[in-house]
Amino acid sequence: MKKIIILIIALLISTVAFSQGYKKVTPIETTSTTLDLSNVLGNLVSMTSANAATTYTITGAVANGYAQVLINTTSEPTVTGATKTDGAAWITGTNMYLVVWNNGNRSEYYFLKI
Repeated sequence: MKKIIILIIALLISTVAFSQGYKKVTPIETTSTTLDLSNVLGNLVSMTSANAATTYTITGAVANGYAQVLINTTSEPTVTGATKTDGAAWITGTNMYLVVWNNGNRSEYYFLKI
């Protein structure tokens, strides 16, 4: 009987936690130029081969949602719907990371030198 009560309590706790948004979230890997900021563990883009796109858009932004894109471009990429902030200077023809992050107020992007 004790085991059944403990299992019922555990089930109730997990049900309440899930209903409040506490669920397992895993990173997403893609090659899209539409960057999904709905995942707080990140949206990893083009990690196996650098993306040459120079225009990106964002979707589904939530506080702390982010995307990281491996890029190598001949002109500086931009992200529609996000504000550029300080980071590494963009370098033509060089593998870099484009990082897009939502701070709860707005989406921002910057470059990281690898």
